[in-house]
Amino acid sequence: MTAFLILLLFLLFYLLGKSADFLVLQIRFFGERFGIPLSFLGIILGLLTSIPELSIGVNALVENAVAISIGNLFGGVIVLFGLIYGGGIILNRKTKTDGRLWHIIPFFLYILLALIFGLTGVINEIEGSILIIGYFVIIFFLYIKGEKKQSIHHHKKTPIPFAKSIFITLFGVAGIIIISKIIILLSLELIKELHLPEFLVGLLIFSIGTNLPEIIVTFRSWRRHIKELSVANIYGSAIANIFAVGLLAFLHPIYINVGASYYIIMASFLVLFISTMFFYKSEKKITQKEGVVLVSIYVLSILSELLVFTIT
Repeated sequence: MTAFLILLLFLLFYLLGKSADFLVLQIRFFGERFGIPLSFLGIILGLLTSIPELSIGVNALVENAVAISIGNLFGGVIVLFGLIYGGGIILNRKTKTDGRLWHIIPFFLYILLALIFGLTGVINEIEGSILIIGYFVIIFFLYIKGEKKQSIHHHKKTPIPFAKSIFITLFGVAGIIIISKIIILLSLELIKELHLPEFLVGLLIFSIGTNLPEIIVTFRSWRRHIKELSVANIYGSAIANIFAVGLLAFLHPIYINVGASYYIIMASFLVLFISTMFFYKSEKKITQKEGVVLVSIYVLSILSELLVFTIT
């Protein structure tokens, strides 16, 4: 029974990624049609590719299993900046940057704020409201800093009819919501059988599974030589995760077990934060070796979590 549940979860995570992929492609179509700048489009994609996390969070709230969602959302940030960002750089050898730290610091400070809120053991409605407002402040920050002036790549493919595009988009959203609901129910059964802590399941399993859309966008963007879209999507997804935390906390206070696992997440994020800033500033590029460092931080984070779980 346990093996069947695990296999079924892998299948559902695959379908979840495909559903989100359909949604991403449609949003990209809208962006190209209306001339949305590439960097801003990436932020929009980041929000949309985080729909699985938000859907799982809402369903987890209904099923009284919020610990899964919080582990997923905070753990997802480590996956995004460590595994996906670093892995993309490794495969593509390097990525150029503008060297201006104020372009990325607001993102990291916003994520750090959520982690600081969590140190008290609860993220309440007021703190949730602050995170929600903070998300839109960052979006506005990008707008007034002239990011909208960047252009996006146009493709010569025949545009999809508007009505059909709307239908596919709604179908993708519905698929994500339904599949995430099933994933939560099956995961709760698996947790009962394996006696695993909910937070750890969210951190190790959901944080990767629900980031399949980001992985898809990253590799497709790098392959099509649209690196700006890939990077913007990663940053957009990271802050969208925190926006989801704020939204969940606004709906109902989130209680967090502040223990070794949480401190590992926070320490890993701080190391990723400092490393990314240093790499971003140095020589205005992030090299393949530096990508290896980012992935290594993610791997060490996971190994530390497993070690703590084994000891306790």
